[in-house]
Amino acid sequence: FAARRSLQPIKNLVDRVLADCWVLTGGCAAIQRWFVKLGTPAIVVNSARDDGVLPCLGGDNRALAHHAVGLFLARGHRRIALLTPRPDRMDHDPICEGFVEAFRFNREHANIEPRLLYHNETISGVRSALETQFRSKTPPDALLVVRPKHTLTAMSCLMNLGLRLPRDVALISAGYLPILDGMVPSVAH
Repeated sequence: FAARRSLQPIKNLVDRVLADCWVLTGGCAAIQRWFVKLGTPAIVVNSARDDGVLPCLGGDNRALAHHAVGLFLARGHRRIALLTPRPDRMDHDPICEGFVEAFRFNREHANIEPRLLYHNETISGVRSALETQFRSKTPPDALLVVRPKHTLTAMSCLMNLGLRLPRDVALISAGYLPILDGMVPSVAH
C-alpha cells in the first residue's frame, strides 16, 4: 500500500483478518503510526521508524554505516560521503548517526569531515546532490548510498560526470535489490 494513498484498504484488511500480530515488511511512517494509534500489534521488518514504538526485525543501520566507513578508510579513502534522502522530520536516523560516529570512533581519522549529501528521493534530486559535490575542488572519493534504488541513479550520474567506478569513486549500497547483481562494475552491498 503506497504511503500517498488512503489507509482504508489496510484498515479493511485488519478488520477482516484475525491476527495476533501483523508483520509489516517495511511500510511508511504513516502506516506504522496508524498501527500504533489503533493499538494493533505489529512488528516491522527493516525500515522501522526509530521512535522505538514498534519492534523491528532487521539489520543494525548504525553498525552498517560504521562498517562501510571502516572499509573505505582501510582502503585509503578520506573524502567519504553518504547519499541519503532528506529526513521529513527531526527523527534521528541511525545510518546517518552511525556514519558520523564512525569517524569519531576511529581516532586516527577523527579529523576527517563526513559529508552528508541529502536529496528529495527524485532522480533530479539525487543528480543535483551528486553534481554539486562531484564538481567541487575536493569531490568525494567514496560514496555510501542508503537506498539501493538510488544506487543505480548514483552510478549512472557519476558515470555521466566522467567518473569511473571504482577507480575514481568507490561505492557501497547500504541495501540490496536483485538488479544490483547485474551491474558492471559489481556493487558492494
